[in-house]
Amino acid sequence: MADLSLIHRFKMGEEQAFYELVNKYKDAVAAIANKFVGGLQETEDVTQEVFLQMYKSLPSFKGHSKFFTWFYRIVFNVCLYYKRGKSSKKFFITDNTEADYTVSNVENEPERLFERKDIMEKINRAIENLPEKLKIVFVLREMEGFSYEEIAEIVDTNVGTVRSRIHTARKYLKKEITGKGVV
Repeated sequence: MADLSLIHRFKMGEEQAFYELVNKYKDAVAAIANKFVGGLQETEDVTQEVFLQMYKSLPSFKGHSKFFTWFYRIVFNVCLYYKRGKSSKKFFITDNTEADYTVSNVENEPERLFERKDIMEKINRAIENLPEKLKIVFVLREMEGFSYEEIAEIVDTNVGTVRSRIHTARKYLKKEITGKGVV
């Protein structure tokens, strides 16, 4: 409801309402953009473009769909457009668990750290090689925590298709990471 209030205020000419939307969503947009395009400059470029597109399109938002769905379509359309133009860019996931390694742990078990880094590199390469339709739903589900229903709305398809794509992505990733076929 707060988003709709901000949108209404923006449509009534209150520019500050738009900046409040930007502040509310900028971190989420940057996180998604980083997962698709990687790199600080590219993430900033995509994030800026997302909000530029939102600014241009917001006056035509009618409220027939949820703002959340409408907005995330913009995010992913900009990410896909950018990726197509910058196909050499990498897709990275961050390994927040690496912070669990203290200096003493690294000194005592350096081979574990290198194994972990190797695994993360394999995962990143496998995700990077996923077809875009599979990558989008995988990232939304596994990395962003969206429900199947929310993903279906964002990518404008049905829940069954989302489930199928996520299943296919998981099988592909398992095969790529382990080098074994899926039973």
